[in-house]
Amino acid sequence: MNLNYKHLGMYLLAGIVSGLLCGLITHFVGFGNFPYYAGPGLVLGIMIFLAGRFISSIAPRNTWLSSLILVLACAIGWFLAYQFGYAYKAEGFSLFGSGAIGGIFVAIGLTLAWKLNRIWLVIVLTVLAGILGVLMWLVGVELFELFAIDADLDLIPLFVNWQAILLLAIGIAVQID
Repeated sequence: MNLNYKHLGMYLLAGIVSGLLCGLITHFVGFGNFPYYAGPGLVLGIMIFLAGRFISSIAPRNTWLSSLILVLACAIGWFLAYQFGYAYKAEGFSLFGSGAIGGIFVAIGLTLAWKLNRIWLVIVLTVLAGILGVLMWLVGVELFELFAIDADLDLIPLFVNWQAILLLAIGIAVQID
């Protein structure tokens, strides 16, 4: 099995762009507004669909229905991950649970939208990428505090880390599939 590193780099770049767009949506739109709740999931779903379609030439099951299912699954995953993290923010592992919830819903959307052979591989990689994305964000927060870097640590770094790692995992899963 040979991985196409050019395609993986494009998936990584798509994840970074998606994360920046999602972070900007949540940063500039106030809490409680519709774009705050729906925007990040919609942007992520659209970026995943476009990356799969134009980078890896994945044939969707149905062009319109598949993209709608993927975008809705990502939007529901973002909403539930945010609600879980907000409800259990005092607990230590709630962020990892939020990352896993987001990864599960992305995996559900992928398996329903695309014609995949190894569904279990896509599910496992996206859930692990969701958890790893949160871990990398926490490491970044600790490094910023350790070196006393004055930064606005809201959701922008979380989105960029999480979505870059998630799309990279999707790219790997697609190439293995």
